[in-house]
Amino acid sequence: MLPGCGQHPLGGGQDREIAPDPDPAGRQRFGRGELAPGQGGGVVVGQGEGHDHRDPGTVVGSGQTTNNYGVSRAGKENTHKSDIKSDYNLSSKDIFSFRWSYLRQDIYRDALFEGPADGANNQGGQFNTNHSTGATWTKTISPSIVNVFRFGYNRTYATFTNPGIDGPGAAAFGFKNIPAEAIAKGNGGIPQISVSNYNSLGTRNFRPQFQAPELFQFLDTISLTKGEHSLRMGFETRQKNNTFQDLARTVPAYTFGGRFTGEAMADLLVGYVQQFDANTQANVEQLQKAYATFIQDDWKVLPNLTLNLGLRYEYTTPFYATGKNKNVNFDPKTGQLVYPTSGRDYLVN
Repeated sequence: MLPGCGQHPLGGGQDREIAPDPDPAGRQRFGRGELAPGQGGGVVVGQGEGHDHRDPGTVVGSGQTTNNYGVSRAGKENTHKSDIKSDYNLSSKDIFSFRWSYLRQDIYRDALFEGPADGANNQGGQFNTNHSTGATWTKTISPSIVNVFRFGYNRTYATFTNPGIDGPGAAAFGFKNIPAEAIAKGNGGIPQISVSNYNSLGTRNFRPQFQAPELFQFLDTISLTKGEHSLRMGFETRQKNNTFQDLARTVPAYTFGGRFTGEAMADLLVGYVQQFDANTQANVEQLQKAYATFIQDDWKVLPNLTLNLGLRYEYTTPFYATGKNKNVNFDPKTGQLVYPTSGRDYLVN
């Protein structure tokens, strides 16, 4: 039984207390293949009966045969892509162009194991959409002056989900004392259970997660030709916003490595966890702003000599967060965390 669980990890067992660690200070190792004192049963090494196909496998140092069966699962991928482009001459001095691109991908790979066991590999759903829009207005002010204004907009929404996301969550299987968000609706499936030399069960890392980046871009450039000089000057700004949840362990994970009994599967059966991982859940809205301006002069000093002169200035803010989860910095002098005083406090000094 796993710590913090109300049932045996393999299901079907009744609630019971685990025998205490026989040597909590020294973490005594038991002989290979032995169970902790007071624990019944034995160690069973599966040979892959009933799976898709048998393989010769590899005999590891413990004498066990690993990698002795393989599983193939179905998957699907639907991709839709569209592009539209249009040019329109409003007059001899005004030309408009417009483009729009769209991409939609819906990918799903069936779980390795049936039900909530999942399989902890790259299984489950991957869905993303992307919209990209661009527009250009070219204005001929005079024979020697031309202004070009450009606008761009990009938006993406991407999600990754585990196969059991809509099924029962960890709480339904008796897992306790883990972050509430990790057992909330939308986090279906059991926590990942990793046993050395065996395929993991449960939900893999970084599942579920999502990202929704958005970008606005404005550029304006004016060109002027006068005498021996060809001048260009302009301005650009990019406004970025990304809302995301990108956590290694949205759903907790248990690791059993054989530290206590000398056999990883035995550690699982008696409930001795080598490592437990869990994250608090945070949806972050992260922003960044960038500004740039430039001036350029191609000066034809002589028929065989042209000087290319230019100056550009750029300013880009650090990424900063808004909403509930703002930036936090650490002051090594005081040993204290420094919190922002406003939503635009970068906290980089």
